[in-house]
Amino acid sequence: EGINNKIKVLKRTAYGYRNYSHFRDRILLMTRLYVPQTNKKDQATTYAA
Repeated sequence: EGINNKIKVLKRTAYGYRNYSHFRDRILLMTRLYVPQTNKKDQATTYAA
């Protein structure tokens, strides 16, 4: 129920997404079903600088 409501709200507010993959990615990020992978080596160098 909660996830369906979040998707419906996003669908109304994000009317202008250019393609479906961006819309799908936004749904996955919003529902926390997808967490982007980060390169830990790059993070260590950016924090050290």
